Amino acid sequence: MKRNIKKKLDKHKNKITSRLKNGNRAEQSCSMVNHIFEPPIISIIVRTKNRPHLLSRCLQSLDNQLRRPDEVVVVNDAGISIEHVASGFSKLNVHLINFEEPQGRARAGNLGVEGSIGNVIGFLDDDDQFLPDHLQRLEQAMLQFDAKVAYSGCRVIKRDLMGESASVRETEVLQYNDSFDALRLRYENYIPLISILLEKSLWIDIGGFDESFDMFEDWDMLIRLSASRMFYHLNWITSEYGSWGGGQITHTANRESFGNAYKKIFQKHLMALSNEEQLDFLKEYWLVSQERRG
Repeated sequence: MKRNIKKKLDKHKNKITSRLKNGNRAEQSCSMVNHIFEPPIISIIVRTKNRPHLLSRCLQSLDNQLRRPDEVVVVNDAGISIEHVASGFSKLNVHLINFEEPQGRARAGNLGVEGSIGNVIGFLDDDDQFLPDHLQRLEQAMLQFDAKVAYSGCRVIKRDLMGESASVRETEVLQYNDSFDALRLRYENYIPLISILLEKSLWIDIGGFDESFDMFEDWDMLIRLSASRMFYHLNWITSEYGSWGGGQITHTANRESFGNAYKKIFQKHLMALSNEEQLDFLKEYWLVSQERRG
C-alpha cells in the first residue's frame, strides 16, 4: 500500500512541476513592495471522513478564492467514496488521497503535507470555510513582510440543523483575531489551524504533527513552531470555523478525554520548563484570567 501511495505522489508531483514550468499558472507580483518576489506555490490540505456534503461546501470556498490555491490535497481517511465531490470542481487542482484503513487526524495531516507539491501550506477541514480573500491577503502579507508564518482572524460559526427540512441556522459565537504571543500559546489554543499559512520547510523542520496526539495535534504543532519562529498576524477576518450543534468532537468527547488531552499538552510543554519558567507561566495565566473577568 505504501509503495502504491508513493508512486501516485511521485506521479502527481511530476505533473504539477511540469505544469508550473510550462507557465500555465498566472504570474503574480506584490505591488505593495519595491521588489518583485517569486509567488509561493500554495497547497491546502483538507482532511475528511464520511461528510461529502460538508466537503462540497469546503471545496466551494476554495473555488471562490480570489487567489486560488495551486493544489488542494484531499485526504479521505477511510471514509466513503468522495470522487464525485472532488471531480465537481474543475478549476481546482484536486489531488485525492484515499486510505482503506483509518490513519487518524494527525497522521492524515502529515501524509497530506507529504503528498503536496507546494512550498507554502495551509489546512482546511471539511466543516470549515475560507472567505474569498483569505489566500490573497495572507499571500500578500507573506510577500510584503517576508513572513514565514502568517495568520489572520477567524470567526466561529455555530450551525444547527433545524427541523425535518434540515435547514441550517448559523450564529456567530466568537472571533479569534489576537496578536501573536508565544507564551499564551502554551496555555491557550487561540490560533485556529485554518487561519495559518506557513512555509513547508518549517513544517518539515519541526516534524509536522505529533502522531501520538489524538486531539490537539494542531495546538502542539503551533507551540513547537512558535518556539523558533514569530508569526505575522493579519488583523482581518478571512475564515470561518464551523461548530455543528452537538456533533463536534468538543461536544461529544467526554470530560475525561478532554482532561487527558490537556494533561498531555501540559506534560509535554509545561513540565519541561524550569521551576521559574513554570511560575512565570502560571502568573501570566492568572493575569489573563483576571483581565477577562473585567
